[in-house]
Amino acid sequence: MSAKLIDFTALALLSGGVLFSSCGGNSSAFITNLRNFSDDKEITEVEYASLKGFLQRTPKGFDVGGTHISTEADLVSYLHGQGITSSAKALAVMPDVTFDFLQVYLENSASMKGYSNAGNPNFTAPVIALFNVGDPDTQIVTGYVGGSSSGEAALSPVERPEFESNLANGRVATAVSSPIDRIISLAIDSTSLSSVSCIVTDGILSGSNSEIQKDREFTIKNLPLLEQRIRDAVKKAHAKGLSMMIYRLETEFTGTYFDYRNTHHRLSGEERPYYMIFFGHQTNLSKVKSRLAAERSFDPENVLVSYEMGAFTPMTKALLLKMPGTADVTVIPARSTVQIKGNPVVPVDFKVRLAMQSLPSWYDDEDILERFLRFYYVDESYSTDVDRTDFIQKIDEADESLRTYDVTFQIGNDFISSFSGSRECHLVLPGFADPWYLEHSTEDDTDMDDDDLEDTFALSYLVGGILKGLEVRLPENAIDIRLTLQKQ
Repeated sequence: MSAKLIDFTALALLSGGVLFSSCGGNSSAFITNLRNFSDDKEITEVEYASLKGFLQRTPKGFDVGGTHISTEADLVSYLHGQGITSSAKALAVMPDVTFDFLQVYLENSASMKGYSNAGNPNFTAPVIALFNVGDPDTQIVTGYVGGSSSGEAALSPVERPEFESNLANGRVATAVSSPIDRIISLAIDSTSLSSVSCIVTDGILSGSNSEIQKDREFTIKNLPLLEQRIRDAVKKAHAKGLSMMIYRLETEFTGTYFDYRNTHHRLSGEERPYYMIFFGHQTNLSKVKSRLAAERSFDPENVLVSYEMGAFTPMTKALLLKMPGTADVTVIPARSTVQIKGNPVVPVDFKVRLAMQSLPSWYDDEDILERFLRFYYVDESYSTDVDRTDFIQKIDEADESLRTYDVTFQIGNDFISSFSGSRECHLVLPGFADPWYLEHSTEDDTDMDDDDLEDTFALSYLVGGILKGLEVRLPENAIDIRLTLQKQ
């Protein structure tokens, strides 16, 4: 990459420095940096963030050689017009993707028979709904997938009319075992950018029959190994440019459940979860997701979509609120600053109101905020962060319809007296995937009492292996709000 001349205006803005300049100077700096950054036909993440920052601070935009750029979409379009499609993620060009095939594979292990049993319309209907999510010319491919006597996964194609009839009447032939890592690998091998594959499975991770026969505790002892097998299988999907989508559904189960030791449990009419695991290009998975939402018979309990996990802008702003009857405090919301007069004897109290509308729904949870929200200050003397989450007194839902929460702070005199001038603080919530797959995972399915029926053995390892294999990237923080405590 060639060396670039970087305008110091951009560096000041990028590092959060305070800069006073005229609109004309701002325009000149944007144009200069745009041209300098573009010299080598690549725009790095840092350079893209700098250009995006100009647009956020100058809503009216800039005129560049007869092209008006006022939004991020304008910027991407301009750079694409210059032949620049890397290396910033936002510049990646989505390929033209067709939807030629939808492949529906029903895992036919012995334990899966309990879902279809003698005919279960509550299981059949969501599977049949899959046949309505393609484009008009999408070809539907159906079949069974399971373990063969050799321990490998095998795909048995079945014509759609026979597949539907067998499914509706509970006549699915059972396979020897269900090596889910090999099943996933086989499905990915058959999936291209122009197709989508769906595995209908109970999602139970286990060792092979031969491994369990040698040691009944094999599965529980080797969960990290089994997760790695999943991860290795899914790496092929990442190499192909495929994404993933998982639905968790529930229906009645009447049949034999096999726990991790291969011990039999007879269940009759109990609600049990099962899963639909999709692999395909993001464009086609988006179609599937939106079309399934319109199917009345498709009513999932949970969903996880790989390409949605990091597709949001972290929250960096919140509303500061003064609390009555406390220390002499002035709140300046526009500057995210709490001004404190002297060293007050009484504690300093204030609130931070979080508006969660901009974040994915799984962050919108009082329990999540109470468990994972952190508060720290920056000790400039030692260039270190010091955790003071203990300053958070409580977290309350302010308005359910507006998805707002109030975080109440109380800071004692000892801390206020420990510094002069100002102190930079951060309120952060780490980025993470929707945790439902952790909440519905168990590592002991040998009792199968009422508390266990909604959980799936080793689900956290199965989904964890998929996410790691796809190299799903999450933002470091979903919430990162900088606050300033300033003494007067």
